[in-house]
Amino acid sequence: MLLSLTACGAKEDPKEVFDEAVAKNAALTDLDTNMVMDMDMTMDTYTFGISADMSMQASDMNTESMRYYSDSSMVLDLTELLGTNQAIDTITFYEDGYCYTEALGQKIKYAMDLDSMMATLQQSMPSSELQSDLMAEITLEEKDGVRVLSFTADPEKYSEQVTEMLGVLGDQMASLGVQESAMTISELSGTYTLNDEGYYTAADMTMAFDMDMEGSPVTVSCNIQMTINNPGEPVEVVLPDTSEYQEVSLTQ
Repeated sequence: MLLSLTACGAKEDPKEVFDEAVAKNAALTDLDTNMVMDMDMTMDTYTFGISADMSMQASDMNTESMRYYSDSSMVLDLTELLGTNQAIDTITFYEDGYCYTEALGQKIKYAMDLDSMMATLQQSMPSSELQSDLMAEITLEEKDGVRVLSFTADPEKYSEQVTEMLGVLGDQMASLGVQESAMTISELSGTYTLNDEGYYTAADMTMAFDMDMEGSPVTVSCNIQMTINNPGEPVEVVLPDTSEYQEVSLTQ
């Protein structure tokens, strides 16, 4: 009886729960997610922002039959700099060794091997590379009947893995002239909401970092909210007609 009571009273190790949840989600072969991002950037006396909303589905990941589809909308708030906003809607999908992209009125396709596509997909999941040994603090509590992990990263350790931390922001940063090596993390914290199977079904992360953009120092704050729908269940990926996509090479 004493042993039973001791076992029942034992508390879960937040670090172990954290690593198990990250590993379970990373092992998913099918994925259905929604993500919302809001980012504010301050350069000199100007502040501008980027907001993005993306839905993404993938099936049979890391196999030759992999199918992937994402639909994203990004708005650049350049009111203080240029007096206007700029919206960019993008559709991207993958099948049979080709990546297809529709943006700014153009439809293109280009050959892409599976390893390259998987690397791109990993960058769409900004929480996929988080590990407990990079955290300064992890706590586990129950809220409204579900377990919630709260975590705060060690900025110095995580600055070494800035590419993985930024995830989907990486391409946007590169298009603005920002080099990964020029970024220094000052804050990374967030929460995972877990289901009964130990998957995280929601991730909410707040980040702050300094960077160099075309020779000018920039301070950035960012919030990313992600929902993972029915993790562990198969996902049907419906792809658009590809007949109007023009093939290009990656060097074009």
